[in-house]
Amino acid sequence: IMLVLIVGFLLTSQILKPISQMNNSLEDLATRQGDLTVHLTIQSNDEMKTMSIWFNQFVGKLRAILINVTELIMKNELLGKHLSLASKNSAVAVSQIVSSMDKMQSDSERLDKSIINASASVEEINQTITSLSKQVEHQFSAIEQSSSATEEIMASVGNVANITQSR
Repeated sequence: IMLVLIVGFLLTSQILKPISQMNNSLEDLATRQGDLTVHLTIQSNDEMKTMSIWFNQFVGKLRAILINVTELIMKNELLGKHLSLASKNSAVAVSQIVSSMDKMQSDSERLDKSIINASASVEEINQTITSLSKQVEHQFSAIEQSSSATEEIMASVGNVANITQSR
């Protein structure tokens, strides 16, 4: 019985020692607030060592993933800053364009009013010239040269009036 107890004790200690080592290593890993540089080291040649090897490989891959995620976060933050700056610049440009368009509209409206006023003035001038032309024709009908010159003036004024009205 004593031999069975001694053999049982030795077997139990051989089984429990690697489990205890793994437990201590996992506890150390957990208490370091997710420090993924820690590796499990098991001094045995059984399934516990195989488990620690696979666990260490998993932690290594997880560490690489976290490094990639951190790099992506930094790149995204930089991209976000660039996009924000580009958006601000675009907003300024759009504001300037809107301001320019408003000014163009205002200038266009003033130009329309000026053209309407100028057209009315030209029409009034044209009517006055027509009236004067008739008076001159009656008064100077005997003088052929004066009559010819007056007709040329009338034709020129009519062309100016047509050009102005067409604009």
